[in-house]
Amino acid sequence: MLNKLKWKFVFYLYHWFATKLPSCYTSKTKIPKKLRAWCARFLMDHCGEDVNIEPYVDLRWGGISLGDRSSFGAYSVLGGNTVVGNDVMIGREFMTIPRNHIIDDPDIPMIQQGFTPNSKIIIDDDVWIGARVTILANVHVHSHSVIAAGAVVTKDVPEYAVVGGVPARVIRYRKDVSKDNKDEAVDNHPNL
Repeated sequence: MLNKLKWKFVFYLYHWFATKLPSCYTSKTKIPKKLRAWCARFLMDHCGEDVNIEPYVDLRWGGISLGDRSSFGAYSVLGGNTVVGNDVMIGREFMTIPRNHIIDDPDIPMIQQGFTPNSKIIIDDDVWIGARVTILANVHVHSHSVIAAGAVVTKDVPEYAVVGGVPARVIRYRKDVSKDNKDEAVDNHPNL
C-alpha cells in the first residue's frame, strides 16, 4: 500500500506542480529539471541519468523508458510501451501512438469496436526527432537517424536515415551507405 501511495504522491507532484515549472532553457536554476527527472524515476519503467523532461510532458501511461542524456520536448504525449535509448533529442509536441481504434466492422460504430493491443515503439541511441513528430505503433527508429519536424512515422526508420513527410520517407542518409546495405534497407521498408 505504501508503494501505491508513494506513486500517487509523485504522480500528483509531477502533473500538478513539476510539469508547470519553467523550461531548463529559461530557468536560472536546475531545480525544475532535477524535480521532473526525480518524478520520472517513479513514473517510468526506466529513467536514465542526466535526462531532460521539459514542461507539460504527459507521463501517465506505463511502459515508458528513457535512456541516459535523452530528452522529451515540452508538451509531448507518450503512449505506453515507448522505449527511448541514450542521447536522443526529441522536440516539442512529440507523440507516440502505440495502439489504434478497430474499424473493421462498418455496421458497428467505431467507438464500440475497441482498440488494437498496445504495440512497442523503439527509438535507438543517438536519434534526433524534430518538433510535432508522431510515431505510430510497431515502429523501430534505428540509431543515428533524424526525423524531420512534422513527420508522421508509420514504418521503421533505417540507421543513419533522414526521414520526413506524411507519411515519413527517406530523404537522404547521413552516412554513405553501401549499395548492398541501402538496397536491403529499402527492401525491408515498404514505405521507402
